Amino acid sequence: MLNAVLIFGFVIGSIVSFFDCGIENGWNSFVVFKTTRAEVENVLKNPDDNNGKVTYETESGLVHVEYSAEPCSADSWGRGKFNVPKNVVLWYQVVLTKDLELGKLSWKPELYERVPDPHMKDMFGYFNKRDGIVVFTKMRDQVETVVSITYERSKPLSEKFKCDKL
Repeated sequence: MLNAVLIFGFVIGSIVSFFDCGIENGWNSFVVFKTTRAEVENVLKNPDDNNGKVTYETESGLVHVEYSAEPCSADSWGRGKFNVPKNVVLWYQVVLTKDLELGKLSWKPELYERVPDPHMKDMFGYFNKRDGIVVFTKMRDQVETVVSITYERSKPLSEKFKCDKL
């Protein structure tokens, strides 16, 4: 029993440590429009690449990342419409496979708007439009747990890196 408690504590501690610096600073400090694929793969191993949308498996869950194509190019997926080098993170999502209570997440809740999911009664989205972060949660046994955290392109950053001619 003690071993099970220690293992559970280690797993929860591992998940929380990914977000110790606050989710607003990025998961593992990955930053949209800044972090390169090489930097991501220095941390995450064994990518499953599906034409620029890459999935990595970690102890705490899955990480889905979309990388840029050649800058200001007519990429069929729209990954070339920004003036950033090839293989820069355009967005990413961390999907947790282990429970993480929302109350244990290191974040600034005042920056988020909580919106109930109109299709699933126990699901909620927390939207931070300023930073382009979305946290999805689910109520489990009266406890709100984090399902995923998505780091999107904020509107100001999209405008900043948008190509003039496309």
